[in-house]
Amino acid sequence: VPGAPAFTDMSALQKHVAFFDMDGNGLITRFETVLSLQRLGMGNVKAAAAALVIHVALGPSTTGRWGSLDVSVANIARGKHGSDTGVYDAGGRFVPEAFERVFTEFDANRSGSLCDAEILAMIAANSKLRPGSESASKAEFQLLLLLAGDVTEDSGGRPVPALSRARLQDFYDGSLFYKLAK
Repeated sequence: VPGAPAFTDMSALQKHVAFFDMDGNGLITRFETVLSLQRLGMGNVKAAAAALVIHVALGPSTTGRWGSLDVSVANIARGKHGSDTGVYDAGGRFVPEAFERVFTEFDANRSGSLCDAEILAMIAANSKLRPGSESASKAEFQLLLLLAGDVTEDSGGRPVPALSRARLQDFYDGSLFYKLAK
């Protein structure tokens, strides 16, 4: 992927967040996240607000320091929350069976993509299996739909953005943000 660092010995989750580590030092600052979100097409105010939420949520858990707003790439798996998809295991490695489950169980119309309603159904089901941080999952997927929705589906007679299977594969393998960067 053009612009991506040479990934060696990184988990899929580490590759996923490495996009935001602009200087490659292993720590992602809020400023790097703001700039990275802007590269993905987000406006200044939304990027700053999203970066603050992301860093408040992930900083302490990934660095092990209370109040830290930096995010550690090496320890990003510590930031996983209970209601996630399970596509990353506890070590941040990609789990193909969990990725397949996302589509076999939640692609209700068998379109090969997931719209907001299907994503919300998935989050609700995942919250029952692995309680915790349902709101974080909702916020993450809403942001992903905003930045990366690549297809549309019909919902009650109106087109709605959706994420194709290929787009989600790129998201989970760490290549999506490099492909989308402006």
